[in-house]
Amino acid sequence: MAANIGIENSAEDGDFLNTDSTGMYLLVENGGLVSVKYSGIMKTTCTPDAYYYPFDVHTCSVVFVVFGYSNNEIHLDSLEIQQDKDVLLRHAEWEVEIGDVLESSSHLPTISVNIQLRRRATNIFLTTLLPLFMLVFLQVLVFVLPAESGERISYSITMFLSYAVFMTIVAESVPPSNPVTLISNFLTFLLVKGAMILILNIMILNIHHKDKSKTIPKPLRMLASCMFYRCRKMENDVHPEDSPNDLSRKESFLEVFDDEKERIPSQASYTSSDEITWPMVAHALDITFFIIFISTIVVFFTIFYFVHYF
Repeated sequence: MAANIGIENSAEDGDFLNTDSTGMYLLVENGGLVSVKYSGIMKTTCTPDAYYYPFDVHTCSVVFVVFGYSNNEIHLDSLEIQQDKDVLLRHAEWEVEIGDVLESSSHLPTISVNIQLRRRATNIFLTTLLPLFMLVFLQVLVFVLPAESGERISYSITMFLSYAVFMTIVAESVPPSNPVTLISNFLTFLLVKGAMILILNIMILNIHHKDKSKTIPKPLRMLASCMFYRCRKMENDVHPEDSPNDLSRKESFLEVFDDEKERIPSQASYTSSDEITWPMVAHALDITFFIIFISTIVVFFTIFYFVHYF
């Protein structure tokens, strides 16, 4: 009677390599070695770990077992494992590699073939992550818009809703995982960040239009003093060796963040609370939050870059 070689972790009942059927060839050598050559479609179970999606790597095993015999009677061994490179390279989503072949310590003759599945993340990165980072960057640009433009609130709401819709589309393509995937946590963080940008924008506009008679708190007055003193020092810091192009670049840099119509007070007057106005405080907060959120985006983009390429 021929041995019944089955798949221990089969996804279907009765998945056997039927050695009695026509087309199954056994090569018997004079030393007692019997080689089985079989080709077919076998469905097995595998527990995926998609925590690092779309940079996830899965290791699945195909466990072959001989029923009805013990290890003393039959010893399974894999002499050669060949990969069909043409089939593996044509797969659009996964890179498939054959890993180690391990023998089990079970009382039945058992052998396990490990198969490594690595997701091709380039397409997902270009179609999902890159537009996501661009959308997040556009959210931060709200702090560059002048408060007098009257479009900051509408711009913030539009970008927040656009990101929420885009997040819904991306979430449908993320496979379920326990624990929750890293990209799902990242998307949630970005959604909270977008809500924070909207709230901060409303607060800054409220500060910008505050009554001049109200006293500016000391922390905000110190922030505005330090911020504009630094910018003013850069503006006045002209060296003889500076070329006209260098001076032009300095002036352009200051014009981006300094749209105040009033002249910035001199260094000696920064300690006076009368020289610091509510619009100056709002402008200082714009610069501060712009730098903070841009730095956060750069850090997360760098993390994803190193995860993808290293």
